[in-house]
Amino acid sequence: MHRLRGIGFGVAFCLAPLLLAAPAAASSQRAKSVEELLTEAEAVFEGRVVGLEVEDGVTRPIRTCARFQVLEVVKAPPRGLPATVRLCFAGGRGRAGERSVEGVHVPALGEHGVYFVESLARPLVNPLLGWDQGRFRILADPDRPEGFVASADGRGVASVDDGRGAPPGLSDGVARGVGLAEAPAATPGAAGLRRGPPARPLTPDEFKQRLRALLPATP
Repeated sequence: MHRLRGIGFGVAFCLAPLLLAAPAAASSQRAKSVEELLTEAEAVFEGRVVGLEVEDGVTRPIRTCARFQVLEVVKAPPRGLPATVRLCFAGGRGRAGERSVEGVHVPALGEHGVYFVESLARPLVNPLLGWDQGRFRILADPDRPEGFVASADGRGVASVDDGRGAPPGLSDGVARGVGLAEAPAATPGAAGLRRGPPARPLTPDEFKQRLRALLPATP
């Protein structure tokens, strides 16, 4: 019995580093500022998902690879960006089974957005910098043919600054410095405070223009 307990303890001790090395969920990601996203990203581009492919996990862990058509470049590495970019995310369903990684959300086929890429070549659990913090969707708007920019979970983005003044902490999926349209400002009224109308979300061009204004100067 003592020997069995010793074996069990040894197995648990050996597994501990593996558990500690498991991918962190989005809720345990550090909140990044917009300035950090622009500085640390290898590439930032507007694109559309034109293909999805699951690597079946026979020779490596299952991952889903999205092929993006690059529509406009905001930041590129010195060698530039090709017309299409392939980014692979941990998880998916393949011949070897199914793998799910908490906090990893693979962009759907046809998704249109602006993406902050941590690395174009290095294999990562999530290639987007800050996970959902580095993913902004462009959604349809019946009043504006160009649509509007939203966070990864679909909340309209109304403003963008460098995020330096925002308090640090854990991520809620939106980078520090990004103001959401669904948070109406309180405005003074005759009977105290009243809620103002929701802010207007940014168009893709407005969003990219603000990102370019915040890009760090190249040496």
